Amino acid sequence: IAYANFSSPLRNKSLRNGVNMQINTKWFGTVEIDAAKVITFEKGLIGFEDCSRFAIVYETEDKKEKPIMWLQSLDEQALALPIIKPEYIVDVEDELVYKLGENVKSDDLMIFVTMTVPSDLTKMTCNLKAPIIINTATMKAVQAVAANEDYVVRFPVYNLLKERKEKAGE
Repeated sequence: IAYANFSSPLRNKSLRNGVNMQINTKWFGTVEIDAAKVITFEKGLIGFEDCSRFAIVYETEDKKEKPIMWLQSLDEQALALPIIKPEYIVDVEDELVYKLGENVKSDDLMIFVTMTVPSDLTKMTCNLKAPIIINTATMKAVQAVAANEDYVVRFPVYNLLKERKEKAGE
């Protein structure tokens, strides 16, 4: 199984583009990523405030983006969080979006939610309450806490992923 940086979801046009770097990870071994794809969280993630630099990695055997990807810390090689793109609109405070850069365009924003994957995969959940928002133009990111009470910390996701896989014909 090959792991590599994700090239399609993020469109950073930085001068670092094309400069590769290797990162050591506990779960994926040594992974080569494009330095332009490094995501910076100014204040880290909730519970991991000391980790501010991340990259997204996923299996690339068939060159298709997978529903579950990994937010791999560059500061702590053992920290890799499974993430997925949610199917909902995130309503967050403007102040959080301003931290991602000036003149943020909605087309430049990517949203992910973290997952919990227990040994019984049918009990897999995702955290809709604290989405991760990435500005693909600046590669700055924040983890927001959604004000909407309908968003839960442990949303069952197994059946949703199963339906996505069936629709994709896998």
